[in-house]
Amino acid sequence: MAEHPLQDPNTRTQAISAPQVEIDAAKARLRGRIQRTRWALAAERLARALWPLASVALVLYAAYAFGLAHMLARPGLIVAGLLCALALGAAAIWGLRQLSWPTLADARARLDAALPGTPLQTLDDEIAVGR
Repeated sequence: MAEHPLQDPNTRTQAISAPQVEIDAAKARLRGRIQRTRWALAAERLARALWPLASVALVLYAAYAFGLAHMLARPGLIVAGLLCALALGAAAIWGLRQLSWPTLADARARLDAALPGTPLQTLDDEIAVGR
């Protein structure tokens, strides 16, 4: 004989876990946005870390475009080439040492701060009633 639905442990578990299913579905829908935010953070950090390399490369290109290479004799051109390679290498190493890849927590925090009411933090909250 079937018991009352409120006394059936299976029914009670389903009723309690229904909000959790909705929360899990919301988190699944947000995964793509969080991943895109993480890629955007990576692009920002990469640009911030490698701007010295781009600046050195553009200065060297400008010097070449204005004919500085044609004004130098062969030994001077070799020395200038070595100095350019050294400057580019130093800028690249300095920039890559400054680089830190964004974590999933960084992406969640950025997305959460951009939305009104911090909904991602709210999804992770637990109700303390009855503890």
